[in-house]
Amino acid sequence: PVPPAVSALPPPPAKKNNGCLIAAAVVVGGGLFLIMVLGILAAIALPAYQDYMNRSKLAAVRVEGQAAKRAIEQFKANTDRCPRDAEELQLAAPSTPGLAGLEVGSLDDGRCAVELTLGEIGTQPSTAGGRLLMAQEEDGSWSCSAEGIPEKALVELGLQGDVSAAD
Repeated sequence: PVPPAVSALPPPPAKKNNGCLIAAAVVVGGGLFLIMVLGILAAIALPAYQDYMNRSKLAAVRVEGQAAKRAIEQFKANTDRCPRDAEELQLAAPSTPGLAGLEVGSLDDGRCAVELTLGEIGTQPSTAGGRLLMAQEEDGSWSCSAEGIPEKALVELGLQGDVSAAD
């Protein structure tokens, strides 16, 4: 009998992990962690951004109302009467986002007034159709009344406590 041939080469070594599997697991785990952190940040930042945008739109509405009040005061100082409408004051149609209408005139008691009709403002659709009436008192000061405007919007307009609510 012939003895079996003996190989001079040692058997191939068993395949060992060279670290690629561990590195891939770390990268995937880190990526998932990063996505989770970004999701949490977005959940915090998005409502804050929307709130900021709502406040800026409401501030623009307030500025437009203030401009109309100043125009009325100047008109009344020159003519000793209230303007009939915004056209008489040469006020342009409102282009401010969130402001659906601006009317100028006098109330039944003779006081000059500005009425702002709000449109939908960002995440506050409940403001649509709300009205803010600013009337000039006999002493030259202005009073405000609101109808259909949520308390949060009044706060953002800077009018909380300065407005009487009408239902």
